[in-house]
Amino acid sequence: MAHSFTAAAKGAAVAAGMAAVLAGIQVEGQQKTSRMKATSVNEIEPRPVTPFETQGPQGDMSGLKRIPVGTINEISPKGVISQMQRPYAKAFGATFETDSAVFGMNGRAQCSSIHRCGEFVRYGLEDGGINTRAALINRELTDAYKYDKFLTKQGFRKIGHRLDSYTPKAGDIMVFDKTINHASGHIQMFNGTSWVSDFVQQTPYPWGDYGRYSIFRW
Repeated sequence: MAHSFTAAAKGAAVAAGMAAVLAGIQVEGQQKTSRMKATSVNEIEPRPVTPFETQGPQGDMSGLKRIPVGTINEISPKGVISQMQRPYAKAFGATFETDSAVFGMNGRAQCSSIHRCGEFVRYGLEDGGINTRAALINRELTDAYKYDKFLTKQGFRKIGHRLDSYTPKAGDIMVFDKTINHASGHIQMFNGTSWVSDFVQQTPYPWGDYGRYSIFRW
């Protein structure tokens, strides 16, 4: 009888031990599963996007962010990331940030002319949000006087042809036609106090034989 009781007790102890082992394995398995799930969730979560990487869908300007304009000798500096390369862009919601354009013009202005007015004003336009890349590739901006048509396409209004009947406003642009002695013409932007091209000008007139010119405003 005592022998039977001892055997039963041993069997119960063995069974209890096995149950404990199985319970431990089950708990460890659950913990591993939880860790795997946590890892999976972390891996599929999108990483933070920096402002320079943010891009909106085609034609949507709301999610687009500015990236810096490069050095002045770049062929095609980058301004606002834009996917709206259409004529008459203003009708499709494009904007021109006058303060940004003027800030860029003032920052790059040289002590005197280096004969790169078109390039410097184009950089100012990029600062303000105007995409010049396509026009540059198509050689539409090889000379300063050619900006007359380009500015109209971008949404600028031609507001006059005479300075004596006009009050300049920051961001206004003057485009001078070519002359016999100046085959490329001239372009300049008003910064609120002075006209700026590749330098801060003392007068709105680039030369004595300046000829025809047009004034544009956003």
